[in-house]
Amino acid sequence: MAYDPSKVHRIEFNGKYQKFSGYGQLHPSPQRTPVLFQAGSSPAGIKFSAKNAEAVFTSHPTIERLRTFVDKLRAEAKANGRDPQSIKVFTAILPVIGRTEEEAQAKLKKALENTSWQGGLARFGGFTGVDLAKYPLDEEFDFEGKKYEVGIHSLVETFKYLSDIERWTPRKLGIAMASGGLSAMPVGTPEQVADVFEKWFVEGDCDGFNMSCEYSFRMLNPRENLTHEPDMSNPGSWEDVVELLVPELQKRGIYWNDYAVPGGTFRENMQGKPGQPLLPDDHPGAKLRWDKKKPEVPVVERGRTSEKIEAIVNGVEAVAVAL
Repeated sequence: MAYDPSKVHRIEFNGKYQKFSGYGQLHPSPQRTPVLFQAGSSPAGIKFSAKNAEAVFTSHPTIERLRTFVDKLRAEAKANGRDPQSIKVFTAILPVIGRTEEEAQAKLKKALENTSWQGGLARFGGFTGVDLAKYPLDEEFDFEGKKYEVGIHSLVETFKYLSDIERWTPRKLGIAMASGGLSAMPVGTPEQVADVFEKWFVEGDCDGFNMSCEYSFRMLNPRENLTHEPDMSNPGSWEDVVELLVPELQKRGIYWNDYAVPGGTFRENMQGKPGQPLLPDDHPGAKLRWDKKKPEVPVVERGRTSEKIEAIVNGVEAVAVAL
């Protein structure tokens, strides 16, 4: 028997944004609730993360900015009665790795030669709601007086912060956005790149990194079915990360050699806590867990429980526009 009928409960939910009446269609995973991973660095994003997230993706141009974000997030989590260290922070980084400095610089040069600043400006406009096409391409630009309420506020604030350090033009911003964004981009040998990873890991108090890479494409003969051959110019290939960078990080003791819980769930391995696949008790979602000791009631009932779930749904929708 695949299911124990006595443990299958009907769900009745009538919320503001969605309704449901029936039974779940899938067999629940050992984790029950999936790991809650959220992106958002604005004040609203931090508040939501501190209450609901188990892991957070963020992006910052300096270690100081990252540490400020992490400190705010952990303080807010503590104020919510949660373990601050239970929220894992992963910051964006774009490594350019070569076996020599010259090789790494050559990869960076090639990547920039194949970068479309127009595409970068389109990406920036999509994130912020600000169209820079109307401004002179090579004149200094700032956000004073520009409207960006519907965009990703943290990206705009990052740009403002960087504008205090150097002059930015739409073209320079487009190149930056097309070549990885406004996050860290270490260039060098595995040892040099690992130095940057270690510094951000220790001084920024993050738990890991969300690595990205840049592709350039070399057009083949158009008669050959108009195919393109991918030529990854940064970091050369993911094999470079695995074969060159990871061993160096492992040698320094800042990258794992095996899963913390072999055969365990994602949550157990991310938290390093065997035997704890469910949401922790200090997470608000744990309060919605069905308790067989209580009288039989629908898993989700109208009233306070419904309001709590609606708040979570509302929060997710808000995060989508307020990262």
